Amino acid sequence: MSGPLLDVHEVRHVYPSPAGEVIALERVDLQVRQGEFVAVCGPSGCGKTTLLEILSGLRMPSEGGVRLAGQRVDGPRPEIGIVFQEDSTFPWRTVGSNVGFGLELAGVGRRERAARVAEMIRMVGLKGFEGAFPSQLSGGMRQRVSIARALATRPSVVVMDEPFGALDEQTRLLLGGELLRVVDETDATVVLVTHSIQEAALLADRIVVLSARPSRVHTVIDNPLPRPRTAALLASAEFALVTREVWASLAYQAQVAYERGSRPA
Repeated sequence: MSGPLLDVHEVRHVYPSPAGEVIALERVDLQVRQGEFVAVCGPSGCGKTTLLEILSGLRMPSEGGVRLAGQRVDGPRPEIGIVFQEDSTFPWRTVGSNVGFGLELAGVGRRERAARVAEMIRMVGLKGFEGAFPSQLSGGMRQRVSIARALATRPSVVVMDEPFGALDEQTRLLLGGELLRVVDETDATVVLVTHSIQEAALLADRIVVLSARPSRVHTVIDNPLPRPRTAALLASAEFALVTREVWASLAYQAQVAYERGSRPA
């Protein structure tokens, strides 16, 4: 493919409110290449989740649009996998049955489904837990199940909204490293929303910093650290340089957001 896999063009989104319209996104442009891992950061309330919902087809923008491989995204599509922050496993299904759920919906035959489920369970490090129920797993393990389920259908792109946000910092960085390994194995294309600067610097090939609301793309930072990136990088000087650049951009926009929010009406 010569052009971007995912093309966000002049996306604008407005929410109605009793006090007047709230502009969440204002002319956002973003292109994501096949096999790329892109992290989206920004000050609280800037519209990161709204953008992700638009990318995944769960919400239509007020203006502009999103194209996937040249086709307009006008609703949820099987080519777009989604991983939410909240636990989205089905408590009545085993690990294997959860991972295979999307394949069932797609009508994949039992033999192929079993093979792909086994492959994904191995990739996310849950081999031996195929018959366990979510209540028997830790929060981190349940998120592994959600990631495996999203990737099992082999979507063109996976969008993730703070998938490790409810976990402690150590666990989220370890799982982030595991996610990157799985992404490398599957050649998946990922767009991740995160509040963690370290997570963005560890996982992403490019880090997109959104501005204070009304949100635009403020900065795009290319990560010079080559894949495979692991948690061993966290103490390196090169990693510190990346996080410092992200923090400088993010801190400026957070201050802008604070000043706008503190002004009298």
